Amino acid sequence: MDKPLPPLTSPKLSMDDAFRALPAGFCQFELTVIGTTGLRGMTAWSQGQGCYVVVAVGSQPLHKTTIAKNEGEPEWNDTFQFVAKRGDDLIVSVYVTGTSSYETLLGRFEESLMDVDRTGEGEIFFDPIVPCAIS
Repeated sequence: MDKPLPPLTSPKLSMDDAFRALPAGFCQFELTVIGTTGLRGMTAWSQGQGCYVVVAVGSQPLHKTTIAKNEGEPEWNDTFQFVAKRGDDLIVSVYVTGTSSYETLLGRFEESLMDVDRTGEGEIFFDPIVPCAIS
């Protein structure tokens, strides 16, 4: 049983500022958590429970969505920005939260940030916008 993470956000940078302010090898990512489809355990959480997404780079959690309640295929359309190296791993995890403060992992997606241009593949959909500093 995992405890829920507090909502985390990154300061908003304009995309023009991102190009100027980043050290070589780093990128300013803008990620939209759109929703989920076909996750195992959806019937369990749809019975009065909620579902949320945690986005991490490596072991560092960056963002937690709001809890979507009682939806068969939840949608968040939650956009945030973060800075990371292009070779870092993006980890997107979907959790169900119960009435007794427990969380259960429903699904997880892990991919190198170099490959995030594969928008829409898999079971968890996201929409990346990726400007990078020149190395």
